[in-house]
Amino acid sequence: MKKIFFTGIFILLLYGISFPQCNCFRVFHYSGKVYTSSPNKKKLVVPDQVIKREEILFLETGSQVILFDSTGNPVVLYQKGNYTFSRLQTLCSEFGNAITKKYFQFIWSRMTEEKKKEGNTINASVTRGKKLLMMLPVDSTLLVTDKVYFQWKPVPGSKKYYLTILDPSGKAIFDKTVADTTFLWIPEFGKWVSGKMYYWYVTDIPYPTADPEKYSFSFADNKQNESYLTELNELRKQLHYTPAVNFLLLAGFFEQKRLFREAYISFHEALSASPGDTVIQKAVNNFMKRKVVR
Repeated sequence: MKKIFFTGIFILLLYGISFPQCNCFRVFHYSGKVYTSSPNKKKLVVPDQVIKREEILFLETGSQVILFDSTGNPVVLYQKGNYTFSRLQTLCSEFGNAITKKYFQFIWSRMTEEKKKEGNTINASVTRGKKLLMMLPVDSTLLVTDKVYFQWKPVPGSKKYYLTILDPSGKAIFDKTVADTTFLWIPEFGKWVSGKMYYWYVTDIPYPTADPEKYSFSFADNKQNESYLTELNELRKQLHYTPAVNFLLLAGFFEQKRLFREAYISFHEALSASPGDTVIQKAVNNFMKRKVVR
């Protein structure tokens, strides 16, 4: 009896070691001609398609596909050939500690995560009101330049907008009537303090409510700038994918670092590089609808 028990334990351990948690792969993005084949048929892949154990993936010359396993790990294929499920598992594990993996996973999680429940905890997400006009800088943005580009939505029939900027104490340091939907703050207007949170809001009426909703922004210090630049340069060295995917990864880097201005630009560059790409469009939409964490 004891022998049977230990034999059973051994088999369970063996299976646990031999078969990782991954039981399928999902198509995140592809370009060119990428097929799946089973004993009975061969067909082109589509975004979000699940690749099962019994299927074989085939890439033609010049094609590329990015897959995620069921645990959120990426694998990138760009060489012509057949790829069995076991080979995909091996390649996925070999992706290792590449810095691109970190941002592939970030983009993937942002596109697949379930909506967080609203609540009153410190990490609860809050949805902004419908009347808010502010667009850029996105709320909670970290900036790496003294120049701040403000942009807001137009209101039909409005010829004037009222822009207010507040210092960390909540005191208004800038009040301006603007006839356009953009405004560029240049260093000549005043200096910002690194590490401090500033606030801004814009309305189409001269006297908004007593406590209008605001967007915040802050400035990176020299140490942060050097750290981001080092990591960004390392990431750029590994960007050997399609232009659209390269921009998508850069957007993921910037968004994770709260450099939302740069993320906004990179997301739209990704979309321009691959117009009509549903995966990239979804990523852009998710970014633009991002919730503010309080």
